[in-house]
Amino acid sequence: TNCVFALPRRLCLARWVAAMPHNSGLPGLKVAVFDAPKHAPQDYKALAPMKTIEDDGWGEKRQGSGVPSKLLCEACGNGGEESGNLLIFFLSDTQRNGNYSTRSEIVCGKCGMFSTIETWEEG
Repeated sequence: TNCVFALPRRLCLARWVAAMPHNSGLPGLKVAVFDAPKHAPQDYKALAPMKTIEDDGWGEKRQGSGVPSKLLCEACGNGGEESGNLLIFFLSDTQRNGNYSTRSEIVCGKCGMFSTIETWEEG
């Protein structure tokens, strides 16, 4: 298995990271590691680099083959400007009460794992 947690593949697919996340410091942080895309389509490599597929004025949903990302890989910690990490999915949502949340998915340029990083901030 290529699961960072050394678990059978079927158990690795929905494994939330329990240790201190590499992207710590972000508000309302929740992270997970997968060995396949969770939110981006499986054929994300065939898409344009990043395209908005929904925008209703309160939130935006974008996906694509990837644009460079400074977010850190939750599997191995790889990150920064020269990391090779690609943002392949982004969802932002602003609620009427001002609460704001995001969901980002990256593919690591070093280990190839997929990280989902969710944030939430009260408005």
